[in-house]
Amino acid sequence: MAALLWDVQEEHLGEAEFFWETWERAVDSPIFTIGELRAGPEERLMANIMGLVVGGQPVLDRLVRPVLDEDLDDDRYRTAAAALAILDGGGFEGPDIVLDYLPRAGAEGRWGLIRAMHLSRRTDLAARLIASLPEHDGPALAGRLEALTGLGVDVGKRLRVWFKHGEPRVRRAAAWLARYSTSSNVLKRLLKLMRDPDAKLREAAIESALIRGLPGSWQLACEAAFDRQSPGGAGSLRRAALGWVAMQGDAASHARILELLRARPDPDLLWAAGVTGRPDAVDLAAALLDHPQLARLAGELMTFVAGLPTRVDHYWLDEGAHGGYGDDEDEGLPVLGRDDLAANLVPPDELRLRLPHPERARAWWLECRNELSPALRYYAGRPLEPSTIEHALRTAPMRRRHPLALELAIRSAGIGMLDTRAAARIQTSQTTAIFASLDQLRAQGRGSVDFQGGLPLM
Repeated sequence: MAALLWDVQEEHLGEAEFFWETWERAVDSPIFTIGELRAGPEERLMANIMGLVVGGQPVLDRLVRPVLDEDLDDDRYRTAAAALAILDGGGFEGPDIVLDYLPRAGAEGRWGLIRAMHLSRRTDLAARLIASLPEHDGPALAGRLEALTGLGVDVGKRLRVWFKHGEPRVRRAAAWLARYSTSSNVLKRLLKLMRDPDAKLREAAIESALIRGLPGSWQLACEAAFDRQSPGGAGSLRRAALGWVAMQGDAASHARILELLRARPDPDLLWAAGVTGRPDAVDLAAALLDHPQLARLAGELMTFVAGLPTRVDHYWLDEGAHGGYGDDEDEGLPVLGRDDLAANLVPPDELRLRLPHPERARAWWLECRNELSPALRYYAGRPLEPSTIEHALRTAPMRRRHPLALELAIRSAGIGMLDTRAAARIQTSQTTAIFASLDQLRAQGRGSVDFQGGLPLM
């Protein structure tokens, strides 16, 4: 074997860390498609991981293991890169080595270890995680269940026990995993969690219940969506619930969301209005193109529903913030005198959207408004139907694929569950398999997934 070039191996580790962070940002990007993610950040991430794996045990022992031994919670992306190299290159013992770090990992280290398991190429990982569950409790159990949420597997009837566990992380992961369960007893016991005081647990439980069509889930979704006392914002139960109503509601449900948006615009309502797919939502968005905080989201809605071209510069005033260096404040860092050195240099999701040119975007909408029927829901100017969803999951910006995939899961009663945070190689094959299954059901006369009808508010 040729002598190892340690500077090259160190570069592989550094590059893997960098491209992991790039990959994670791209998963929520308003620009990247799934094909671009796979051919760009993911391919380069995996190439650098493979560079470490090819180096063999000496590289794992001297360069990779010390990251987990000494700097486990220092940088989540470096931890993830090191853990993935061990998982995919450490032989049979690889998963055991990585799992042994779970009990002592803090939030950053835990994220890296779990995310590495989500992206691992090992085909035996899910089975080994499930087999080890009875032997562990506390953080070790929570970490294993959280790893399994990204692998999309049925872990069996033991979920019933974990629904009542004293550790919140265990309960939340169990509620999430319930969407994959084939046990009626598990699903029945999930119902109680939909009213739990823990908002994150309630969100996981209601979403799983919606996917499996459990009684009471739609009513609780409506309550959470229109609860005036519920805090909003990205990652909140309110935003998730408004999204559920937009995905599964009827025309009157959508009208309620648009009525609230018209009366008091905010990011949660504007996001949900886009998910409704209604032309009336585009009318409201066009009126918000001058809004100092909501203009970018309004432009995104016009693209998502009506098809305003995102790559035609004529309709946009900037490229969106990307955290790079430059003189333009929308695209780069502030000048040194006004720089907050403690600030997060990665811009919020909304700032990564392009800023629309109000007059030109409105003129574009005025020209094509009559081509869309107010009675239908749309994605990018095309009526929402299975073929539209399939096309969108292959070509839409990553950020907009999340609600499309969730709606597909809900409306197909769990047949079409696509994890939009999985590796792109997995998502691509899953998408093909999902729509092949739906096509087969339709050919057998067992029905087609309807994206136009919906449920009334409760």
